[in-house]
Amino acid sequence: MYASVTRRGPHFQTYTNEYTVLRPAKPQLTYTNHGIYVVCNTATRQVFVAKRVDMQRGDTRDKAVAEREALLQIKRFGGSNHIIDLIETFWDGTSPASSLILEYCDHSESTVAGHMTQHLYKSSRIPEPQIWHVLAGLIKALCFLHYGMNIDIPGDEPKRDWNTLCHLNINPHHVFLTTKGRNTAFPRVVLGDFSNSISWYDIKRGQQQDREIDLDATLGWLPPELAIPAPGSVRGRCGMPTDVWQVAGVAQVMSRLHPEPIQWLADEKHPCGRHYSTPLNQLVSALMARTLDRRPRAQDVLGILQEESEMRGLSFYLH
Repeated sequence: MYASVTRRGPHFQTYTNEYTVLRPAKPQLTYTNHGIYVVCNTATRQVFVAKRVDMQRGDTRDKAVAEREALLQIKRFGGSNHIIDLIETFWDGTSPASSLILEYCDHSESTVAGHMTQHLYKSSRIPEPQIWHVLAGLIKALCFLHYGMNIDIPGDEPKRDWNTLCHLNINPHHVFLTTKGRNTAFPRVVLGDFSNSISWYDIKRGQQQDREIDLDATLGWLPPELAIPAPGSVRGRCGMPTDVWQVAGVAQVMSRLHPEPIQWLADEKHPCGRHYSTPLNQLVSALMARTLDRRPRAQDVLGILQEESEMRGLSFYLH
């Protein structure tokens, strides 16, 4: 890989493609920074996202490797409509930064967090059908991560010897929205940012037992079974129940336009509030259950998600 700057803007070459940097995802970034950029394939003119990661620091290198391995596994098994698609990844082993080329989500508000901000600005509530739509998309993403099962493919079943993946950092900033490939009035829901992910192989080695994790700025998104022994670290049992709780948390904050989940409201069986239906409150409360053995698995709630989505005129399956 090489990078350079010309009149047409910064561009870089991978083993197979050349990309031009269109703009940074955040205004304060320049291409010399590590960060996220919107890029264009110079040959096909297709737009993607390039994520540049500092490989000279141990903590960011570990996160880059975790994200790369998770996305490569997902891609090898066909991927999911509700998980960010990896286009290519490259690092020559010596460069100070590695890059992931990822699917570009083109919705104007970009993420669920951006969508919530718009509703806060307008002092309006997010309609309940859209919350069911997001919840269904995220649960389908978890079914693929946890079991290798693509719910949008009729008859697909959990894959034998699947290396379970757990995201561990699901929140509105990591739930992307795109108009591409949608089949309802609402944008397609896409789960991204796998830099905190862990696999079953890690879990078997005991790394989820008393494992300290750097979850960056998402400490308000930790389920009750996880403890915070020191700022910037988390200790406890991480795994599939963590993902399930966080997905429910996304539904709760969408309903209340609150920045982080509120556990006691889930304990009291009204996490989403009186403006939303009993079935939604009941499901979110169950998925946020304080006791791990009472928290359903992702595949356990597919039936109610399909029923409630279709009752509201939404297509549950995305073909």
